[in-house]
Amino acid sequence: MDSSIHSTFLAYWVRERKLFTLEDAIRMITLAPARAWGLRDRGLIREGMVADLNFLDPERIRPELPQVSMDLPGNGMRLVQKCSGIHATVVSGTVVLMKGEHSGRYPGQLLRGPLAGG
Repeated sequence: MDSSIHSTFLAYWVRERKLFTLEDAIRMITLAPARAWGLRDRGLIREGMVADLNFLDPERIRPELPQVSMDLPGNGMRLVQKCSGIHATVVSGTVVLMKGEHSGRYPGQLLRGPLAGG
């Protein structure tokens, strides 16, 4: 499911193995994909950019074990995976997660960059 790829990268390759600096890793999971997909208003913290932010503790971030959730229509099953070490997540300037608890707000939107086609 690859939902832990960023927390694994930060915990293992940055903190444990020290193969990347935290600054390089953050750029690789924010600015680099935003540019690759043509999303010019994301990936940096600057005036005029969309405020999608994670406030994390680099010494504590790590993926947690996946869990089964039966919350899809028709009692469908899916895997859910959280991570430790993220204090808050802000999407478009709105807090959506605080200490692992969802705020009930959904300010995000479908993104279509110039490479989306159609």
